[in-house]
Amino acid sequence: MVLSEEDLALINALQIAPRISWSDAATVLGVHATTLAARWDRLRLSGAAWTTAHLIGDPKQMCLALVDVDCEMRLRDDVTAALAAIPEVVTVEEAASNRDLMLTVIAPTLARFTEEVLPRFKEVPGLLKYRTSLCTRLHSGGYAWRLNILDKAKQKALYALASPGATGSAAPMTGAPLPPSHLDLIPFLARDGRAAPRTSPGAWAGARRQSSGSLTGCWPAGCCPSVAKLHRSSPAIR
Repeated sequence: MVLSEEDLALINALQIAPRISWSDAATVLGVHATTLAARWDRLRLSGAAWTTAHLIGDPKQMCLALVDVDCEMRLRDDVTAALAAIPEVVTVEEAASNRDLMLTVIAPTLARFTEEVLPRFKEVPGLLKYRTSLCTRLHSGGYAWRLNILDKAKQKALYALASPGATGSAAPMTGAPLPPSHLDLIPFLARDGRAAPRTSPGAWAGARRQSSGSLTGCWPAGCCPSVAKLHRSSPAIR
């Protein structure tokens, strides 16, 4: 799929303010809200771009692991789908040599990773073996990458709309742990970072919508909605 300048502008806008309303986005971009909504549906359904939410993965606060996977080649599509369904698996990438798949996995703790995530790998039909590398330092993440298609004035307007003051949310506290009510939302926002309470009312019942900047695109050390193509989504580590 070839992306137009208008497509790239919308993606750039959602990189900055992933949960912005279409009416606010329309004001900034100068495009009708229904046009933006339809354009985003096309991009999302084609797989060209999507929104997601995940723990940032700072090894000082949680467990960040890179996992190499070998599988039966005739079942690679099935293995990929099964691994992608595990909430802690942030990215799944196909490799040309040395391993069949490469995973980025983020879990709240090492115990959670070893006791709950790894056992699920063993249950995947066609997965032959895996090798895990634990990361000790995070230099940057895909959530911080930007297309920079929009001019500075539009970017500034979007950042203002995504700020805690504009969304009515509390200012994020860098390094502060997220409360359980917020962590419960991550599996739903991982599937769609723009999900509304009506799509998962039970999970949203324990937390007010936009009750923390960590769920509105303010990039704290917790949960970060982001827009990225697959090859841009993996954290850079050493």
